[in-house]
Amino acid sequence: MLWRYDERYLYKKAYDQLKDPPPELLLLLSNCNSTPGTPPITDEEAEFYLRKALEKKLTYEVALKMRSLYRLKEDKSQEEYWDQMYKKLEKEGICSDQLIPDVFKETGNKYP
Repeated sequence: MLWRYDERYLYKKAYDQLKDPPPELLLLLSNCNSTPGTPPITDEEAEFYLRKALEKKLTYEVALKMRSLYRLKEDKSQEEYWDQMYKKLEKEGICSDQLIPDVFKETGNKYP
């Protein structure tokens, strides 16, 4: 399993340089509150980025992250709602686009 902790700092740097970040970057950034050492963002910032991703595009990855958020907040009704939404979106194949580093695009290799 690859955790790619170092990349999480790059997501924040990319976000800081964009006026209109794509929902996929916002979703990746919402996971940056969990890294060894001092994370690049707080839990509150992670929730902010997740909600911004949700505003832009509802995908099963966003729904899964929303379910996790409400599980941590111990809000059972919202957790169940997002669980159902996640299952529905997954079944329908509504997913986030992959953010692929240019190095993989140029070589034609698949993202590991």
